[in-house]
Amino acid sequence: MYDNSNHRNGRSNRSYRGGGRNTGRERGGRSYHNNENTMSSNSGRQPPVNSEHGIKICTYYARGKSCQYGESCRFSHHISVSALTQAHEQSVTTACVLPSPFRLLTGSRENGIKVWTIDSNVPREEVKIPTQGPVQRIEVNGTAILWSAQAPLINEIADSSVGMLYLLLDPGSLATIAVKRSELIPFTHAIEVGYFTTAVSDGTLYVISGGGDAIIRTWKYNQTTNSFEHLLAIEGHGKGITSLLMCESKVWSASLDSTIRLWDVSSGRCDGVLSSTNEGHTSAVC
Repeated sequence: MYDNSNHRNGRSNRSYRGGGRNTGRERGGRSYHNNENTMSSNSGRQPPVNSEHGIKICTYYARGKSCQYGESCRFSHHISVSALTQAHEQSVTTACVLPSPFRLLTGSRENGIKVWTIDSNVPREEVKIPTQGPVQRIEVNGTAILWSAQAPLINEIADSSVGMLYLLLDPGSLATIAVKRSELIPFTHAIEVGYFTTAVSDGTLYVISGGGDAIIRTWKYNQTTNSFEHLLAIEGHGKGITSLLMCESKVWSASLDSTIRLWDVSSGRCDGVLSSTNEGHTSAVC
């Protein structure tokens, strides 16, 4: 979880790009101008540019393109694309690994989760799991596959979308179990599922979900009824939940209201708040 005032979608406000394009800025002793012949450089290879998230890679080299600076590039040439596949028609929103058997799961803004076999340099689509709406997040816990989606409450009315969580226990059958409050309230959250996380205790699967409705909900999977029991609704945030982190019997939550809160999962008690008043964040945390 981090403050996105300086980072949006994983990008820093300062744009670092690998070799192949001149920017007119000075970077690490080299001046880049519109005319590449005017580039001046310190002797020898420059060390890779470091950031708070690690070494910056050359985006041109990583995509299999030719970097015009070659070995003199300031950005790392240690990572490159080994295979490129048009996985989805629309933007890929999430990816997760199923460890046994090893499979890659991907979701996008279109309906459906694709399961990929990676036994060669080219991924091969093995099966597509149907979903009721665009997939937002996938998580694997053991053999259980869960995902969140923005699904229509009434199939014929697209504007009636709600936040839904689904569980798939047997990829072979493709039979899913909806995480819903009741038959009369057949959804996980009234607004999108901002985030969810899972935990297994004594062989029982638990799910914690945070919604755009600013509510954190806890769920327990009942093997006898093959359904989820809604255990607790935790309120305290003023805006939508963006991230959750389990730590034993506690859960940390981040929100668009600029706060991070610590909760006792069993009682729903708030044990702490980090906000702008105590050196916390001043904008949305995600």
